[in-house]
Amino acid sequence: MKPRGDRARGRAPIVTGAIAALALAADAFEPLRDALQLDRAAVSAGEWWRVFTAHLVHYSGTHLAWDLGMLVGLAVVLEQRSRRRLLLLVGVSAAAVSGTILLFTSFDTYRGLSGIDAALFVAVALELIRAPKSGTTGWSWLGWAALLGFLLKVLAEAWNGAPLFAGEMAAGVRNAPVAHAAGALAALVVRLTEAHGQTLPVRSTPAVENP
Repeated sequence: MKPRGDRARGRAPIVTGAIAALALAADAFEPLRDALQLDRAAVSAGEWWRVFTAHLVHYSGTHLAWDLGMLVGLAVVLEQRSRRRLLLLVGVSAAAVSGTILLFTSFDTYRGLSGIDAALFVAVALELIRAPKSGTTGWSWLGWAALLGFLLKVLAEAWNGAPLFAGEMAAGVRNAPVAHAAGALAALVVRLTEAHGQTLPVRSTPAVENP
């Protein structure tokens, strides 16, 4: 029987493939994009599912290609380590990004996977930082460099008001670096929560002999 770690490394990226397939399908029909995007008025009217579905739709083919390419590359790595953690990261970051857009910006609509991509990027960087503690050396510096590069990217986008890599998403569409910051914070919260759970003492129940 293979050790559990070996099985994990060889698992098929089912979750990654499902998200990619849903994003491609949602992008195929413009009416579907409008129905799934984060819309401030629609959410206020009770269409709460848009908080999650907004991340599957995009403003242009370029926007979709950049976001989906990043997601597949990062999610495959994380899914090999833990499918449950990937699902948790996607769910928490999706809610965090949409909540941030609704509460702290004036955007009427929002689309895209970039906020979730940011969460996955930070999660991978944190895995690299943790690598020496797991017996692998030489990767910690790369994780810290990735986090620094991500921070500089978000600051540059906030300063310039335009994405560094994705180019123009569509006419009249503004960049939302706050979404990337929210995704990154969501990844940190998930990681800290997991670390706290791992350090909690386990209470053992004393055995009681039957008379």
